[in-house]
Amino acid sequence: MLSEFGLIEKFRKLLRTGSLALKRGIGDDAAVLATPKKDLLFTCDCVVEKVHFNLSYFPFFEVGWRVASANLSDIAAMGGRPLAALVTLGVRPKLSEKNLLELYKGMKALLSKFNCPIVGGDIVRSSELFVDMAMLGVAGKKLFTRSGAKAGELVVVTGDLGRSLLGFKILSKKKKRILSKLTEKHLRPYPRLLESAYLAKSVRVGAMIDISDGLSSELHHLSKESGIGFLIEEEKLPLHPLLVTKAQELGLSPTALALRSGEEYELLFTCPASEVKKLLAWNSRGKGVSFSVIGHTVQGGRSVKMKKKDGRLAKIEPGGFRHF
Repeated sequence: MLSEFGLIEKFRKLLRTGSLALKRGIGDDAAVLATPKKDLLFTCDCVVEKVHFNLSYFPFFEVGWRVASANLSDIAAMGGRPLAALVTLGVRPKLSEKNLLELYKGMKALLSKFNCPIVGGDIVRSSELFVDMAMLGVAGKKLFTRSGAKAGELVVVTGDLGRSLLGFKILSKKKKRILSKLTEKHLRPYPRLLESAYLAKSVRVGAMIDISDGLSSELHHLSKESGIGFLIEEEKLPLHPLLVTKAQELGLSPTALALRSGEEYELLFTCPASEVKKLLAWNSRGKGVSFSVIGHTVQGGRSVKMKKKDGRLAKIEPGGFRHF
């Protein structure tokens, strides 16, 4: 059966290259291209109507915002900063000029916060609305990848988890736009470039990835690329109080939401235990969002497990959004 990540792995083998300009290819959040002065980061993300969003509750402004967030988050996960973006727009019949201008306003609103202009692109006719953005960035002094984790390191995440999936469930049921603490992360996710810059400057990071498919899936990606296992503690998962309350009202598991919520665009990374003081120093500043230690890496195999609140160990299966 066709699977997204199985297909990516086949492409990865097919497209192997000996290009001297390519420092990192398929397998990380962005490709890394060597230039005489700076390493450049190159990434792209696409959102498609009825796959990634439904216009019954997803305004055009937020569609633009979210595709920009996905690309910016890839740059953050590599420890870089964005430079410029290109946009390919697929337009279906009956969309108005006003609709499309709102979409671009959404992209610009977020990109402008990080001094990243849209410098060109393409427009094509399509049976469904889609927006594909490619972004060029510049790598920082420290390049973060998915393959640098070592046994005995802490596992850390930014912000809180689960609200994007919960927001989707609320919005898809109501079929109308509702912007609140429970839905904002699905409609307007915010990339963690500020936190990434601090990590690049001050913290010894082992491996890093952004949470686009879900915490459970991203842990498996890091495990595969770094060749180590993970042990996560359920009681340490950062959950917004409103998420816990609403999940209980709906008969949902807050832990399951945290593990499977895609498009969170939080950063998931490992670092030595000696770096905790630096993480706490950031938390005390009140800038951006906080870092939370949720577990540690383990030697031997690529097992990904969770220590539940009652002390039992359970396997974490990769879950979250799947295209196929």
